[in-house]
Amino acid sequence: MAPPQWRGLLHILFQLATVTGILIAQVINIGTYHIRPWGWRLSLGLASLPGTILGGLFLPDSPNSLIERGQFEKGKQVLQRIRATQQVEEEYSTILAAQEAEKRGGSPWIAVFTREYRAQLILAIALPLFQMATGINAVVFFSPQLFGGIGSFGEGAKGVLIASAVIDAVQVGATLVSVVLVDRLGRRAILIEASIQGCLAEVALAGLLAHAATDSSAQMSHTASVGAIVLVCVFIASFGWGWGPLAWLVPSEIQPLNTRSAGQSITTFVQLTSGATVGQTFLSMLCSMKYGVFVLFGMSHLLAGLFVYFLLPETRGIPLEQVANHVRAHWAWRHICYKNGQIPTEIPVDTTLLVDRKSTRSTDTEVL
Repeated sequence: MAPPQWRGLLHILFQLATVTGILIAQVINIGTYHIRPWGWRLSLGLASLPGTILGGLFLPDSPNSLIERGQFEKGKQVLQRIRATQQVEEEYSTILAAQEAEKRGGSPWIAVFTREYRAQLILAIALPLFQMATGINAVVFFSPQLFGGIGSFGEGAKGVLIASAVIDAVQVGATLVSVVLVDRLGRRAILIEASIQGCLAEVALAGLLAHAATDSSAQMSHTASVGAIVLVCVFIASFGWGWGPLAWLVPSEIQPLNTRSAGQSITTFVQLTSGATVGQTFLSMLCSMKYGVFVLFGMSHLLAGLFVYFLLPETRGIPLEQVANHVRAHWAWRHICYKNGQIPTEIPVDTTLLVDRKSTRSTDTEVL
């Protein structure tokens, strides 16, 4: 529903709301820590209020969902309420036509595995996989233990809560940066910068921990401890404005209507599965590889940046109905999606939107 020039901003507002809610929850946990013995009950009770009030009382079904279930009049009423106008016939007709086209096109789970949609399928798997390969879950889940081990925020449960709140605050600030810049700089530029920044931060953190391991003292020095905190926050910032929100934004943009439900389901499955895998294996890797595990995460950042540079087309400002064809027309994907790399003449592609290397642009024009 968002206009192309604001699509990234509006999509990332969802991510901003999510990380802000997590930060608020951490602050509440710190506030209820000293309320014994029922403070944890208060914390859990407060967490249920936003979803109950907003989701249960004020959030309507989407027009698309209502129309898909045959509730045409109610779907039109919700659309009029969202648009704050009665003049929604054009958009309502578009939704009806899209629903009919989806029915004629068959199952999205069959379509998404056909040759025409291979670019969308590969990107739907690769982007969330790279997102979790950066090690974000490991750092977020175990930041209390990491910071506790270097004596940063004190001992005990309160120190754990403060460490988590610091991580969450940095991520909120970084997500705000992404909200401002995503429709100005584009997706590719932000992801490439975030990959470089995250790689440098994690490799530097590994070097700092390796140097500290040679010290005979039980804890790191104050200077090294502060340095470790700064490097972790630099990594969290790179994730907050880069791979955090954009690994959700781009897969949602590149899927056409008839494969969107299947494509987004695949993206979510890969993200959750790979995130759980990293979280479950991190402690074992840390024990066996020690500081080397952060070098591994840093190299994952580097690989992710190279993938974006060579294989991810820019989607900023492109109307949603054109994004799928734009992705297939990319110099790499068109040879995978179309026989002999020849784009069918009946498929409209704006050649000014192609993201190609300089050496291939003349060839692109010939093919088109």
